[in-house]
Amino acid sequence: MKSKPLLATILAGLLSVPAANLMLDPRDTVFRPDVSTSPASDQRTLKMDRVLAADEPFDGLLLGSSRTGLMRADQVAGAIGGLWYNASWFSARPSEVAAFLREARGEGRLPHRVILGLDLYAFLDDGAPRGSGGARMEATGTDPVRRLGEAFDIDIRAIVEVVASRRHDPVRIRIDYRGDGSYTLPADEAERQADPEGFAAGWVPASPPAIRPLRLDEREVAALAAIRDLMRATGGDACFFWHPHRPERAAAFPPDDVTTLTRLVARSVAPIGEMTPQWAADPLHWYDLRHLTRERSADVLAWVTAECGEPLHASEGHSEDRLTAAHR
Repeated sequence: MKSKPLLATILAGLLSVPAANLMLDPRDTVFRPDVSTSPASDQRTLKMDRVLAADEPFDGLLLGSSRTGLMRADQVAGAIGGLWYNASWFSARPSEVAAFLREARGEGRLPHRVILGLDLYAFLDDGAPRGSGGARMEATGTDPVRRLGEAFDIDIRAIVEVVASRRHDPVRIRIDYRGDGSYTLPADEAERQADPEGFAAGWVPASPPAIRPLRLDEREVAALAAIRDLMRATGGDACFFWHPHRPERAAAFPPDDVTTLTRLVARSVAPIGEMTPQWAADPLHWYDLRHLTRERSADVLAWVTAECGEPLHASEGHSEDRLTAAHR
């Protein structure tokens, strides 16, 4: 008799996991929304799904961290032609981008062009394991077995993030998966709650950050060359650029360490732009401590697309198509 209450408790516990996922879907992996405002959304997986499921292969991809995520892919398309998508995700590292592109190539969806924004923080060694790129990127939107498994895969941290976001800041970010893949941040600063890091245009820290050593992860530098070589091997092209950084953010690390990083990256892929251009000292160009305002971000992207090569013509074809033709 005692076994029935125990079984009922176990069953209720098992059902509570998919129930929580179905009600909240914090990582957007159950319903795969076209547009998401979840801070815990599994951006990398959903954007890979979009790249693979698009009616036509994308001619180009914007890639990088959230700094790149704010840039409009349709702006690039308007400047140099072709069909573009912003496949960036939060805190993206070069090794993860390399894995993403290898997966796209394996599925016949590697674009002809890639524009990759470089972020100082992407090269820091935080001790976390790095994906070598051998594993698939979990683009499983059409796999019913995997989708069922995801319903039972609970992520407590993600659920807490979503609940806290809905309570305090429900429109912190909008991710347009179905459109061009870019992010939209709230335009009206006054409507948002005060943030400990000072999310407000023109905000200036009261005191400079404490300087700490820059622990460089050289695997991430090596991943840049891997991305370049992958694109070249398929007849494509990769353009790298430094995202502008607020001077006080770069000043959190010893100048010699930052110089070492920029030299190593320059030796590997020769990115365009500077990490801390002179104009970046003006706080009015910044939405927050890491992200430019929408207008300034568009200005940077216009310059990047002008520097990244000739217009993309439809006659160039898709890089994988040309690679296939070359081996016939």
